[in-house]
Amino acid sequence: MAWRSSAPADIRHRDALTTALGAARDMLGPIDVLEYSPSPTGPITHAAQATVDSVAAQFELRVLGAVTVVGQVLPEMLARGEGTLLLTTGVSSTVPAPFLANVGMAMAGLRNWAHTVHAALTPQGIYVGTVTIASGVVPGGGEADPDAIGARYSSMYEQRNRVEEVIGDLDAFRALVARSGGCGTPARPVSTAR
Repeated sequence: MAWRSSAPADIRHRDALTTALGAARDMLGPIDVLEYSPSPTGPITHAAQATVDSVAAQFELRVLGAVTVVGQVLPEMLARGEGTLLLTTGVSSTVPAPFLANVGMAMAGLRNWAHTVHAALTPQGIYVGTVTIASGVVPGGGEADPDAIGARYSSMYEQRNRVEEVIGDLDAFRALVARSGGCGTPARPVSTAR
């Protein structure tokens, strides 16, 4: 028998997100695994055009949303002495790309926080991992197939022996940035996750 439940919320609204997590906890019981991977949304600005508003929008989505959800599940995980937090970023978290400046700033912050939370919580039985997606997510796309990405998350959860997985080719993205001169207009189209 298929069983489904949901507790939808806009992750940019922390109160709604907190309420949704409470509803999920009520339906499912304690949360053992949290995976956080917001889809790209909001304005994307070039480094020279970044504004407080465009950067704040990306931090709200990527960093503050993650801090909110982790803050909701972590106390119970710590009380149990076990749990898993999986946080997703994109290639601009590791490779500076002027055409993704505000997104990269937020993703780099999330990636940094994931690494530091991993170091802080591992001794307490909490596993924290981050997945950096450096490729377009495409059904049938090899390692970038959604099912293959899910298998990587599952492997991280089971093995608990690494803080980060990279899906895709960071060097290919570096080359794209170099070819585009930082303006985001590469010589040939390349599908790459943000």
